[in-house]
Amino acid sequence: MASSCNHPIDLAKEYASMSLRDDEEVEFSIEEGDSSDTLVETPFILLGKLLTEKSTRFNYLKDTMATVWRPKRGMIAREISTNLFLFYFVHELDIRKVLNEGPWSYEQSPLFLKQIEPNTSPHGIQLTHADLWVQAYNIPQSMQTKKIAEMIGAFFGSFITADTEKLEGLWKDFMRVRVQLYVSKPLKRKMKVKPPKGDSFYIEFKYERLPTFCFICGLIGHNEKSCDILFDSNPGSVERFYSPDLRATGRRSQPCAGQQWMLPELPRRKTEGETQKHTFNPDISSEQTDIPLEETTFQKDQSVPQSSVP
Repeated sequence: MASSCNHPIDLAKEYASMSLRDDEEVEFSIEEGDSSDTLVETPFILLGKLLTEKSTRFNYLKDTMATVWRPKRGMIAREISTNLFLFYFVHELDIRKVLNEGPWSYEQSPLFLKQIEPNTSPHGIQLTHADLWVQAYNIPQSMQTKKIAEMIGAFFGSFITADTEKLEGLWKDFMRVRVQLYVSKPLKRKMKVKPPKGDSFYIEFKYERLPTFCFICGLIGHNEKSCDILFDSNPGSVERFYSPDLRATGRRSQPCAGQQWMLPELPRRKTEGETQKHTFNPDISSEQTDIPLEETTFQKDQSVPQSSVP
């Protein structure tokens, strides 16, 4: 019988003859995994950037933030690079709460957050904005309207919302407006307005839960001791245009240990068979009630690094 003219392929020689560029073009197929082994879809992801030049102990940071945020369905934190983190939440209400109640800080350094889509690389995302509650003072009662609140928001960057309780009823000392501002620009101290009738006047601002900022340049993220203006000028001639008066009064209570809100991993998707096995048991369910935060017994026993989260 005649022998075949086909010779076995020498893979070693084939790969040796390929250039590096050819090797990079080899396509590998990825098989679809078993649905029972996949994680629950997690579109609720926050990218966090801690604006500080100091090194941060990640375990302390995640424990502190979990304590302050207290997500009902839990969370996972991952350190991506120096002072860059990802926070995964299981439920939308938990991530909404974190975004709506910011800004946040850790050890007096601002923690900027932004929600990102799944499978998005965090390294190319720029965190250039921060959402803050601003108190606007010296506004006549007749001008304390949503339109004025929107004008204030546009003055800072963009308007998010206004505290409706501060827009209704009797005289209020200030309007409360949530704004989005550029972190690369100095904080605004006042805003000059001209009403239809009468003289011009200034609306003065205070910021709720304002993190570290510079009394010289007004930027968030550093204090006056590390300001470039101080090093580029005669220290005795540097003017300080800002003061602690920009901070609104009121602070949050100190956090307790946050391990009870941390998850070891994201929950896995249940298979159809596993779902059918679980039935409602009122005796068991009645025992799984939430413990009021005031009754958490280990709050006084465990100590964590104190966060400057106001």
